[in-house]
Amino acid sequence: MKKSGCIGLALWIAGLAITAVAESPEVPDPKFDVGVETSFTTGESSWRISFVEFIPGTGLLAGSSKLAWEEMDAAMLRFHGTYRITPRFRASISYGQGDISGGKNTDTDWFSLEQPNDYIFSESIADSDGRIRYIDAQLALRLNEIRDMSRIGGVWDISAGYLFYQEDLRLRNGIQTILFEEAMNEPFDGLNSKFLFEWHAFRLGLNVEVPLARRFRVKAGAAGLVGVDFRGEGYWNLRTDFRDESPNFVQRASGGYGAEFRMSGVFDFNEALYAEFGMWSITMRARNGTDKTYFADGAVGTTTLDNVESTRSGFFVGVGGRF
Repeated sequence: MKKSGCIGLALWIAGLAITAVAESPEVPDPKFDVGVETSFTTGESSWRISFVEFIPGTGLLAGSSKLAWEEMDAAMLRFHGTYRITPRFRASISYGQGDISGGKNTDTDWFSLEQPNDYIFSESIADSDGRIRYIDAQLALRLNEIRDMSRIGGVWDISAGYLFYQEDLRLRNGIQTILFEEAMNEPFDGLNSKFLFEWHAFRLGLNVEVPLARRFRVKAGAAGLVGVDFRGEGYWNLRTDFRDESPNFVQRASGGYGAEFRMSGVFDFNEALYAEFGMWSITMRARNGTDKTYFADGAVGTTTLDNVESTRSGFFVGVGGRF
């Protein structure tokens, strides 16, 4: 979803808050809150490694490789549920999965020379699709039960938990666009490579819910992702110097960071049933990891994973029930 669309939705919800004239009723506190939603998002992911390679007649040269995925549209179905343990504490869990389509991948390899421009010895593009999975589990503390927050209004929770995010991607329909600094447009057959982005993180968040009218509420949440751990696995099927067994290279990075945001409007049909619509975004980054490549002759090469990143944003609609 484009940033302009997200900003427009946020301004529309803010406008409802300004124009609401009805006295805000109390938000019910059910024992259970369950629901299902469909999200439509677009995402980008990338990683970059650095290496040193011996070139006959030249010597050792520092090089880099970067793979970047863009325009990865995804439709994801997400189930969520919250259980009120006590008036102060509640636990929640959500699970989502879906398909990724329409993605574009760019694979660039270059040497860093002592001149203004690096030397690009290979660049190729490919189509990409795959699957996406999302899981989070949280324990929330209701601040309203600790102190009087009537001056602020609404219901306020702080939460802590765990988040899992995965993109399982496939590359096909390869086209060589640069070879030894020469531009070209040469398709190559047989590309069926794979790469797995897998993220694990601790999640610390703040959530607020404010009733604006008798049947309408606004919800917003922001979370920081800390201790982010990245695990990547790839299989390049056209590299004869790599082992034929999958994966033929793995990546690891820890100590990363990220953020997640959600904002939505909720319309209550009655005390039990509601509809929800809003926007969601997530981003995760890590640096200074390792990349291990497994070669056909049994050798293992280790180099530096400079950085890796995944971002996704879009909108969602759903229905739920409270009892």
